Amino acid sequence: MRKLTYYVGTTLDGFIAGPDGQFDFFPFEGDLAAAVPAEYPETIPAHGRGPLGLDGVANKRFDTVLMGRAAYEPGLAAGVTNPYPHLKQYVFSRTLAQLDPAVEILATDRWPSSATSRSRTGRASGSAAGRIWPGGCWRRSTS
Repeated sequence: MRKLTYYVGTTLDGFIAGPDGQFDFFPFEGDLAAAVPAEYPETIPAHGRGPLGLDGVANKRFDTVLMGRAAYEPGLAAGVTNPYPHLKQYVFSRTLAQLDPAVEILATDRWPSSATSRSRTGRASGSAAGRIWPGGCWRRSTS
């Protein structure tokens, strides 16, 4: 079984989104703007990788992203159907149709067994449920 690591941005009072689902108030500047691309380059979606000099940079920690519909939809509104082509992508939704072959839509509450398989090799998996980035992540156990 792969180990679960949770990676998420929150406000100081523990919120992951504004009252109406806003996420644009999270700053991406200063130390954070330097640390995230350096330590977690795979958490940057495809459209942001080039401007940040991350094209061709290997994933360091995660190889899979799990998103809820609310985390996936802002990209869809901008015409992005494959936000993380450098990761295996799953979206949990009972209402979305399959829009891109690289993004698997799961109409279930269960984690995909292929993402947690003991026999699966690779880096940890990243997850975004609800309004979070790929927050919850599986990490392959080294023990």
